[in-house]
Amino acid sequence: MKKKTIMVIMAILLSFGILKAEMSPAEAEMERVRQQYGEKYLVVGTINNLVGIGTLKVKPDIMVTEFELKTEGSTLEQASNENAKTMTEFKKYLISLGIKSEDIETSRYTRNNETVQGDKGKGRYVTKIDVRINSLDTQRFYDVMGILEQEEISRLVKNDYGNYYTYTVESPVTTEKSSKQIAKDKYDRIEKKLRGAGIGNVEIASYNTAEAEPEKKQVYTVTHAFRVRMKTSVDMGKVLQKGQSYKIKNPGRITYDISEDLKKKYTLEAYEKAMQEIVDKSKVILRNRGYEVGDIKYINDSSPYWNYNNNSGSGIVMMQNSGNFSADYKAASVDIPFSVAQEMSITVTLTASYDILKLKR
Repeated sequence: MKKKTIMVIMAILLSFGILKAEMSPAEAEMERVRQQYGEKYLVVGTINNLVGIGTLKVKPDIMVTEFELKTEGSTLEQASNENAKTMTEFKKYLISLGIKSEDIETSRYTRNNETVQGDKGKGRYVTKIDVRINSLDTQRFYDVMGILEQEEISRLVKNDYGNYYTYTVESPVTTEKSSKQIAKDKYDRIEKKLRGAGIGNVEIASYNTAEAEPEKKQVYTVTHAFRVRMKTSVDMGKVLQKGQSYKIKNPGRITYDISEDLKKKYTLEAYEKAMQEIVDKSKVILRNRGYEVGDIKYINDSSPYWNYNNNSGSGIVMMQNSGNFSADYKAASVDIPFSVAQEMSITVTLTASYDILKLKR
């Protein structure tokens, strides 16, 4: 029985298709109107190119920013281990705020080594005594060099404009007091040995105690930056304070965005608003004229776009300074005031055409 019913329906549909194929275009249009609107209506025209615009204000619910830590160490392994430990602890803190692990990603990771100079001063001094020996012949020159080499002095220079030689007594880098004493003791030892060797005419030409030049040292650095995507409900001020307690810096750039769920929700509402505007326009046009609005003949959809600060485009971006703090900033001492992101907007534009209907008399 079921099989027989299906065959009957197929026969009716087939005969209707053959009948429609035999109609003229005008007859086919009349048949369409009859089936679409029934026997009571005539299609007497078309309302073309009605435009509806739906615009909604939306407050961003997502912000994206970076946190960066630069760690120094005497070896690359030390710098890397300390950096990894600190960033792991900070990541755990972010996760405790409800931020998903997949929303915390490495945006930059670099390892480097460089030669740097330390700070000048800080109790580091050197004393230099320039000594002059007058009237020194060739044989006596080698006797003097032998005595100087015992004190690790390897330079004895003859002055081109006078018959004398000079050498320099220099202390190691130490405190100011020790530097002066060591240089004096060294000078006295040498002077005593020279007199014992029969070499006189020894005098101090200059004396100077000064801060030592900065030491050069090899420093290894590891820099690791996280890009974090979080809800705007997160207290960014407290996050910045926590990062500062780890000496983690924020570059001061925040990008605001809208979550996919919110985009979908407001996009549909914008479409609904644009469509309602078209319907309202069509009713106003035909009001009190004896006509009614039929079905949509066609509709054109311009891609929706998001807009911030009157700059249209598909991007949803806003930058705002979050503040950058020095290393000696005391995180627990003050709350960081943080301004709320401004609203964005979505705009949907639709263009539609309708049948114009009139009741048959």
